[in-house]
Order: sequence, then C-alpha cells, then structure tokens
Amino acid sequence: MSAIGNAMNLLRGAIVESSRVTFPGGAVTGESKVLDVAMLVGGKIALLLEETPFHPVDATWPDQPADRGMIQLKGGERTFPVEDCQIFGVHKETKDLAEMAKVPGKEKQNWFAVVAHIINPQELEAGSFLEETVVANVDAVYRNALNTHHTGCHMAAAALNQATHSYWSKGGARQDSLKAWDLDHEAMDTSMIFENRSEDLYRFGKSIKKKGLQTEQLFSDLEKVQQAANDFLAQWVASGAPVAIQAAGPHLDDTRTWHCNLPDGREVKMFCGGSHLPSLSKIAAIQYNLEPLTVDGEKKLKATTVVTLKSE
Repeated sequence: MSAIGNAMNLLRGAIVESSRVTFPGGAVTGESKVLDVAMLVGGKIALLLEETPFHPVDATWPDQPADRGMIQLKGGERTFPVEDCQIFGVHKETKDLAEMAKVPGKEKQNWFAVVAHIINPQELEAGSFLEETVVANVDAVYRNALNTHHTGCHMAAAALNQATHSYWSKGGARQDSLKAWDLDHEAMDTSMIFENRSEDLYRFGKSIKKKGLQTEQLFSDLEKVQQAANDFLAQWVASGAPVAIQAAGPHLDDTRTWHCNLPDGREVKMFCGGSHLPSLSKIAAIQYNLEPLTVDGEKKLKATTVVTLKSE
C-alpha cells in the first residue's frame, strides 16, 4: 500500500485546475503557493502547489521514480524533506481526492491531476501550510542521473526497432516515428529508470507472433541484433543531437512528447511524461545489452541500457 492508503481528505477543496509543472523544461527549483493540503495516514500530509518543478512517479506506468528534494517555507525558517511525490486526482465537481492510478480510465477526464508532495509536517498543524509560499528544491544530481538514463532508454528503444525491423514478416504491428516496426511498443512488459541504468523487459507470446515477428530467428540472432542496435546508438550519440519535450500546455495532465532530431534528418518522437537531457552532446556512449530469459515457459528479453557521460 502506498503512503496514501485509503484515508485522504483535502482541507479546503480549492483545486480548480491540474498542477502547473516546470520539470519538462529542466527546472529544479521554484517558488509557489500551497493551494491545498491532503491529510494522509500515519500523520503525513501532501502539499498541493500551484506550480512545481517536482516530477512525480506515475503509478499507472512507474518507469521514472519520483524526484527527491526539499520543501522550504519562504524565508528559510523551516525545511521539510519530500518523502515521496505522487500523482493524485481531485474530482472537478465533488473535490474528492484519490490516487490517480485508481481512477478508471474513462473517468479521468473528470479529475484534475495534481502533484502531491508528501512530507512529515513535524509539530506544525496541516492547516498552517495553506496559502503559504514555499520554495521547492529538487535534488539536481539525482534528477540529472534519471534524465540521463531516461534519454538513453528512449534512444535504445529506437535503436532496437531499427535493428529488428527485418524480423517482421508482415505489417501486423504499428510503426514508430522512424517507420520501423515498433517492437519496443508491441513487446513491452515493464520498464524502469535507475540512477545508473535503465531496464526494459519484453515478452514474446502468441500475440506478437501473430503480428508477424519471427521470434525464433530474432533470438537466434540476438548478438547480431545487439551489435546493430549499438551501432545505431554510436552514430546518434556522435551527432550530439538536440532533445526536446513538446508539451500541449503547462499542466501535469497536458500531453507531452519527447523528440530527438537524428543526423540523417529524421526525428525520433514518443509520448513521455518524464524528464530528460536537453541533447545528446554530453553523452560519451550508450551501451545496450540484450539478455534472453524464460519466465514461466515464456520467452522474454531483458534490455539494459547504460549511459556514460563525458568528463567535464
């Protein structure tokens, strides 16, 4: 069970829009008003800010962990570690509060997605935070590590699709932005971003074979596929290509798309709610490793991506 549990109440019900977020643009600090406070189990509270640089973990697809950092009352007299940062939902009419991941997909349009900064208020009353101006400070070193490996993860996904394009016998799968058959999307099971790597787990059941993937040949040629993917990555890294997040708006629930312009004029793009490096120029290398697994009789593939940054 999360820190939220089932007991959540807003003190004011003052939320009228989704949280404004600045992490897509790379911000790691920001000043904002506390719009509302949620009472959680165990004496913890969640601060809902008007605007925040904190990236929250998305429980629906928790690939990138929550940012770490501190919330400081303006003036610096009190500082509170952010113990977790999650996405809550506030119902637009009733002002009910819930974990956004537990809101049924067809009902999400009736909820505001908000960033919940979970803290221990210590001896302060929860209500004393209302309308206070706070400074939100993200751990920039940790954020940069996640940026680095989330960017590497996306580049590796594009490289995998390029390296496996010829292993599809028919067009039953969707294509990625580079017009390669999208193995990353079709076979994805789980994905996780860590400080020192990213790990993707792909599954190869009957459905993907029906779409035309020649699974046996792919696994037989795994070393060849891995080398091809690494060759693509080396070319792309050498270009120092720019990376950008394009957002439909400033709010947490606005759609965001990750873009990278390749040296041949093509553009890699995919939907992504995470944070990233601004370009590939600081990357020295991206190393991609594929490991075949069998889990409960099903073929799976573990992909590990390690990004090495250039020395300053």
